[in-house]
Amino acid sequence: MTLTIWIVLVCLGVWLSFILWRDYQKHKNQLEDNSWTKTGLIGFVANFFDTLGIGSFAIETALLKFTKQSPDRLIPGTLNVANAIPTIVQAIIFVQIVQVEPLTLLLMLVSSALGALLGAGVVAKFSERKVRLTMGIALFITCGFMIASNLKWI
Repeated sequence: MTLTIWIVLVCLGVWLSFILWRDYQKHKNQLEDNSWTKTGLIGFVANFFDTLGIGSFAIETALLKFTKQSPDRLIPGTLNVANAIPTIVQAIIFVQIVQVEPLTLLLMLVSSALGALLGAGVVAKFSERKVRLTMGIALFITCGFMIASNLKWI
């Protein structure tokens, strides 16, 4: 079963890379004026900590804001797109190393995809203030869960 999951993830990664490359080619004249080096380093740092179990979205959000790499209203979509391929690579590696029930992996994949697809459409219509408020609340809730988990409350 692990081999099947691995093959599906590789195929998904190749397909997503093709989609992203095609979209980049279509919109390359409409990109934000950002430093590819800064953005790449932000992604590397965030995904490094994600691999350790800390999560990448909070770190990446803070670093994108601190370095002014993306307007607040674009951060949710940026996070979903920028972390898609690194997350697939992490999954490919972890499927080989960590024993996880296939049903758990499938449910996580489906819920992540649905969250990104459905959530991006909703968040894209938010004002910048609403995005900031929503992200702040989400990060606060995440912090609460992390604290509760570390204190063995949950």
